[in-house]
Amino acid sequence: MRMSIGSYAVMISALACFSMHANAVQPPDVVVSDGNGNTAMGTDAQEYLTTGTENTAAGLGAGGVNQTGSWNSSFGSNAGFLNTAGDGNTAIGASANSQNAGSYNTATGYQALGSGAKSSTSSDNTAVGAYALEVTNGSNNTALGYNAGVNLTTGSNNIDIGHEGVAADDSTIRIGTVGTQTRVLIAGIANSTLTGSAVYVNANGRLGVLASAERFKTGIAPISAAADKLQLLRPVSFHLKAEPDGAVQYGLIAEEVARVYPELVIRDGNGTISGVRYEELGPLLLSHAQRQATEIRDLKAQLALKQKQLAVQVERIDAMEQQVSKLQDLKQQLDAALRQLPAKNETVAKR
Repeated sequence: MRMSIGSYAVMISALACFSMHANAVQPPDVVVSDGNGNTAMGTDAQEYLTTGTENTAAGLGAGGVNQTGSWNSSFGSNAGFLNTAGDGNTAIGASANSQNAGSYNTATGYQALGSGAKSSTSSDNTAVGAYALEVTNGSNNTALGYNAGVNLTTGSNNIDIGHEGVAADDSTIRIGTVGTQTRVLIAGIANSTLTGSAVYVNANGRLGVLASAERFKTGIAPISAAADKLQLLRPVSFHLKAEPDGAVQYGLIAEEVARVYPELVIRDGNGTISGVRYEELGPLLLSHAQRQATEIRDLKAQLALKQKQLAVQVERIDAMEQQVSKLQDLKQQLDAALRQLPAKNETVAKR
């Protein structure tokens, strides 16, 4: 399609106006780093920096009183404010990492690693979330979530996810909050088969494996009369209320077990009965089976002895029967002999 001379004129005029408008406002100046590679943007950002190198701060008071630290990055009002000499720290968020003078900490969120984290030795910590991980003296901690790890004070090597943490925790993992999270769904477990130790959960939600080695035990004694009460337990079949149409299951009623073996029931944090320690029934059953095996062995020994004694008696009876038979033969012979003797009257008559 051909354009008229008038159309060309209109287009040229529009481009000229656009060019004039675009150049009417000068773009902002480029922020230039100093000779040590430090970059500061914002009022009082990195105000007291002296010999530190390659630090970056953006925001009111960001980088605060850092003087000799290097490779720190602070973004947000007062982010990294009191990091006086630490190296390699990253703070993103208002007052993030504002009190921690350690090194290689990462804080993301309002006051993450903030006002409570006052130690100069807290290093290698990672906090993501508002108020997360206000540790005062600890290293290699990880906190994720609002207030995550906020109660942790002196511990190290902890992981708090959605949990406020416990003051003196050390090398502990805490996920979720009691009373808030009520279910755990983890993909990749149901179809992953392996051999190993079974995992148990105590009333406080702590996970672990059952300790069986002798070094973990004290007061070791053989099971005696405790196994005799097994006959008082009532095995039952049942359906879970949560799965009324599910498969039939077999087991015991925990409340009934508590009356016989109170030490075998599982209780929650409030002391309410919730389950049975079925793994503890194994040693009781084994003890009972061993005692029964001993009793059966003793009974077999007694039976064998009785059989021997009976065999001796049978031999004696056979011998006596043989003697009786002989006596009967002798008696018959004697009777026959007596019958052959002449009668008394006959003897007199002959005389």
